[in-house]
Amino acid sequence: DEYVPGPPNDFSVEDFNSTSISVSWTTPLSPNGIIITYELTYTADGDDLENEMAFNVSSDSTNTSYVVTIEGLKEFTLYCVSVRAFTSAGPGDSVKQLLRTDPDSSSPPTSVEVSVLSATALELSWQPPMLARGNLSGYEIEHNATMEGDIASTNITSPSILSFMYTDLLPFTFYSFRVRAYSTQPAAGDSGFQVHLGLFSTLVGAMTNESIPTMPTSFSLMRVSGEPQKLMASWSPPNRTNGIITAYTIYCQQVMNSYAIFETTDDVLNAVLNDLQPFMSYSCYATANTSVGEGPPSNS
Repeated sequence: DEYVPGPPNDFSVEDFNSTSISVSWTTPLSPNGIIITYELTYTADGDDLENEMAFNVSSDSTNTSYVVTIEGLKEFTLYCVSVRAFTSAGPGDSVKQLLRTDPDSSSPPTSVEVSVLSATALELSWQPPMLARGNLSGYEIEHNATMEGDIASTNITSPSILSFMYTDLLPFTFYSFRVRAYSTQPAAGDSGFQVHLGLFSTLVGAMTNESIPTMPTSFSLMRVSGEPQKLMASWSPPNRTNGIITAYTIYCQQVMNSYAIFETTDDVLNAVLNDLQPFMSYSCYATANTSVGEGPPSNS
């Protein structure tokens, strides 16, 4: 006579996506008769037993392994899944497994920080998200500078890389960053892989250090009416100040003679050059200064 079967063998429950799981098993090692059906049940953690979902999977004498996809589940929810076999004598022992479905999206990466390395380099670092959808595949970083409207994107193709150094940046410029995780999972059917983008972190930012400025522009000299020992020098700011301009320095050289040096005490854009030799030719130019140092000379 037939007897109740043993439990299904090789029982496995795997997450497919945030609302679906895949359940697989093989026929019992001790069928004790002809398996006529399998009963698959699942319930969400915290639900009453009356909310348990159950359905039958028909047995096939030519088939020893079974795979069933359960859909329409709640995201990031713990489920208890079980399956048992039936013979004409009744149901056998069930096998059970707990599995939590993925969140719909990975949460933002944590501990996102920017470190200032130099006038042209910053380093962004972060930690993995608290909640991840599936197995993380990498990270995407977006950044832009306050002086530039375009947003640039950097793709980190390894989940173990948790920092990235940006070089060749502009001095004395504020850069904003945000980062998110992404994962790849098999798409439905045989349509390859699907990329799941996580949530972005909040914006973080930092300003690169100061550097020396570029040269002053539009440098010019004019005679001062009635003052043969004076010249009026004027100029425009550098195209890139690369910091806070603290002073301008004006160099004047009489042909084949030493330099006379004049320095402003702030970022004014003109200066009277005193105590020059009357009716002599001078070659003059200006430089700009930041706290880092003196920049290149203007056109003379």
